[in-house]
Amino acid sequence: MFRNMKLSSKLTLGFGIVLVISAAVILVGTTYMNQIAAATKGMFDHPYTVHTEILRVQRNIIDMDRELGYILMETDAVMNPSALLAHAEEIDRLEAEAFEAFEPLYDRFLGDRALLDAALAAIEDWKPIRDEIIRLQRSGLTIQAANMDEEVNGPHMELIEEHIQEVVDFARNSASNFNEEAQRDAGFARSLILALFAVMAAVGILVAVVITRGITGPVSRLLSFTQEIAGGNLAVAAVDYQSR
Repeated sequence: MFRNMKLSSKLTLGFGIVLVISAAVILVGTTYMNQIAAATKGMFDHPYTVHTEILRVQRNIIDMDRELGYILMETDAVMNPSALLAHAEEIDRLEAEAFEAFEPLYDRFLGDRALLDAALAAIEDWKPIRDEIIRLQRSGLTIQAANMDEEVNGPHMELIEEHIQEVVDFARNSASNFNEEAQRDAGFARSLILALFAVMAAVGILVAVVITRGITGPVSRLLSFTQEIAGGNLAVAAVDYQSR
């Protein structure tokens, strides 16, 4: 059937197939580029933001504990209350920043909200411990304040760090999963596009061969006919010159 088609029909069919494959390559490439873009946006909106904010909370908790340590080092807190007050105000400021960070955390966190609840509750439960240590230090009861820091504040800090680390680990694993998914999409898209390009190249070569034969065949027969006529053979069969 294809052999009996006109040359113009063969050209139309061949280039039509090439155009269809080209459109498929563009469609596949665009689709997977959009998927990769969506995965990148998802990674930024969720694990990246969560990881950034929970690390900010972690940093503030460490700074708050350091400020509390400065208060415990004020051996003359009764005589110099302004220094103690400055450290206490800095602790309150850092705590407020940590609580602010939980707003985007609750908005973007894709895991079990109980992890955030546990971390937030541990931070909230830390305040009365700090306040009591500060009160003891302000009253000049430095030994009692130091004992409470070691026996109560230390273990509670470990609890806070444990809950925060759970959120950090979840965000890190989520980011890794997003990245692996994007890499898989990119690899599949790359392989599929290369395969489509190979098919398009094969079709292009086939079309070129068919077109070349469609042109050179009749020309060769016409040349042979004219040579026969030139040689005096007027009985040679006429050449079918209709385009195919």
